[in-house]
Amino acid sequence: MKRSWAVYGAVLAGSLAACTENDPTAAIEEVAPDLNPRTVEVRLSGEDFVEEIQVFGGFGSPATMGRSVLARDFQGLNSRALLRFGAFPDSVRIFDASTGAATWNRRFSIVGGRLVLFFDTVQGLAQGPVGLSVSATQERWDVQTANWAVAVDTLGDREEWRRPGGGITVPVGSGTYDRQAGRPQSDTIPLNDSVSIAVDSTRMAAWADTLDTTRGALIALEDPNRRVLLQGARLRVVVRPSVPLDSLVEGTALGGEGTFIYDPVPVPPTEGLRVGGAPSWRSVITLDLPRVLDAQPELCSVVACPFDFVESGAQLNLAELVLTTRQTLPAYQLFESLNFEVRTVVNRELLPKSPLGSELTGSFAATAAPEVFTSPSGTEVAFPLTNLVNDLMLGDSATLASTPNTIVILSAEEPSGLGFAAFQGVGAAGTPVLRLLVTVAGELGFP
Repeated sequence: MKRSWAVYGAVLAGSLAACTENDPTAAIEEVAPDLNPRTVEVRLSGEDFVEEIQVFGGFGSPATMGRSVLARDFQGLNSRALLRFGAFPDSVRIFDASTGAATWNRRFSIVGGRLVLFFDTVQGLAQGPVGLSVSATQERWDVQTANWAVAVDTLGDREEWRRPGGGITVPVGSGTYDRQAGRPQSDTIPLNDSVSIAVDSTRMAAWADTLDTTRGALIALEDPNRRVLLQGARLRVVVRPSVPLDSLVEGTALGGEGTFIYDPVPVPPTEGLRVGGAPSWRSVITLDLPRVLDAQPELCSVVACPFDFVESGAQLNLAELVLTTRQTLPAYQLFESLNFEVRTVVNRELLPKSPLGSELTGSFAATAAPEVFTSPSGTEVAFPLTNLVNDLMLGDSATLASTPNTIVILSAEEPSGLGFAAFQGVGAAGTPVLRLLVTVAGELGFP
């Protein structure tokens, strides 16, 4: 309220001088009723405060998600997982049948194994059984940079797959994932979350060579119009120790690395905003906030317009950037809710690689559910920006000089999933809105 006291200080001084008693807790309406303070809502259209919207992609790698999307001809999408496991066990533990004593045996032979795949039983669109195939990769690939067309894309080293989608491979095995798996319909019996695929001894021996950069497993769906979420995988190794010779022991290979590759990669949007995806998209908005408002019915019904924010001593209580959702491409719809962050862009000239400032929304960060992006009818999502807007609309020259006017909306975790969020842009139905709650004083009445 500092600005209000500065503007109306002379009036208040006169009012208080005429009083015989002062009440320091009295509301402003009681000590100076002529000021008539009111809080009004002002909604600025995108055309009034947005200078430019830019959308950039390529942030993060699917490899950091820790899970993979599998799809086969799902709304035009095909997606496969690439897995590579760590070192195999170098010893096995043997228990004496008579005494129960345990010993470690380092002399053993690999006789086979099995690849266990774990699936999300809730998310995905495989209501019925879905066929899976496992193949062994034959070309070197880099887990951080591999995609549908390229196997390696590191600094100074780029190599395409000999055949898009994982290259030339050798079949390993197949299986069927069925989350019901013969279970009766019951809320007390958990859904099946895994499938086990046998791997022969020759392939297991090849995968045991950790120096081989071509080794790996390519997981694909065999049935069309399916999309499932692979939560993880475990390679179980079956060995025969030297003593006793008639025993088989199963161990687990160390956790390795994995990613998923998909086609097609969505092209940059020609309009609107996009956030999320794998790699992730970011939307950058450069603000041009007015400091003088006119033609705002809610505001102009209370005070004289044009209304100068600084000269009037208005108090900004809340500022929200309100975006309207738009329908996302079916193949890239969200599996789960997406959490957003809003940050300032430190240097606009360095986009898309500019350093980012601190998170602006604090504990009020926005979250959007998947269903709001599946319907043509838009849903409003609000991003609190009170402190930033206050500095840009009401700040002095020093504050304005040090406050960035460009913000970026991004996923709180990059990437968090293959799906992304889409919002309407300026000029479309559902244009961005800046919602302000402003406390102002009505016109003063002098005797």
